[in-house]
Amino acid sequence: MTDRMLGRVLALMLAVLLPVATMSAETRAAMLYATNAVTLNGVAAANSSAVFSGDTIQTPADSAVTLTTQGSTVLVGPSSLLVYQGDALRLSSGTTMVTTENSMKTQIQKLLVTPASEGRSSYRVVRGSGKVMIAALRGSVKLTDGSSEKLIGEGNATTVADPDPAPQASPGAGGGSVVNAGNAVALGVGIAAGVLVGFLAWETTKTPLSGQ
Repeated sequence: MTDRMLGRVLALMLAVLLPVATMSAETRAAMLYATNAVTLNGVAAANSSAVFSGDTIQTPADSAVTLTTQGSTVLVGPSSLLVYQGDALRLSSGTTMVTTENSMKTQIQKLLVTPASEGRSSYRVVRGSGKVMIAALRGSVKLTDGSSEKLIGEGNATTVADPDPAPQASPGAGGGSVVNAGNAVALGVGIAAGVLVGFLAWETTKTPLSGQ
């Protein structure tokens, strides 16, 4: 192949790939990797699928999901339901663990969990039984409810009342104040560890949790 022909091939490849890369960055698309059967927008998902903002992901009791996007990885535990929003997750039920370098947030009604530390952060959110448990595994996270703010330091966890004890697939506006429930932290940590045992162990052992 002559240099001229090679140049044309490379130019054609760039013309095709650059718009795709730009579109991916603009839409904050993610890749979903499923363990056992999961559903995407109510339909059985392939073992690997593209996910876009607004897509709903549900995992049965024997399944789990890994979401990867630019700068973030999300592990979704069994019996979970959430909506992917590109730079945030809307968690309706279950367990997620977020490792992010671009401040990916998790939302439950008006409750918002946001990394407070620069660089890579890792945190876990467990929603169920009328409670929400948030654990800061690496770096600190902020928990806000629209009227108050609480800082959860690295290696600590807190539990708050669920603003909507009967969550739906697409959570709407709700209330809820940020309050401590230290006596429920141990239970929440146990649930989270059980849900994501094995494929989360490498991360959780770095920053063992302690209740607040």
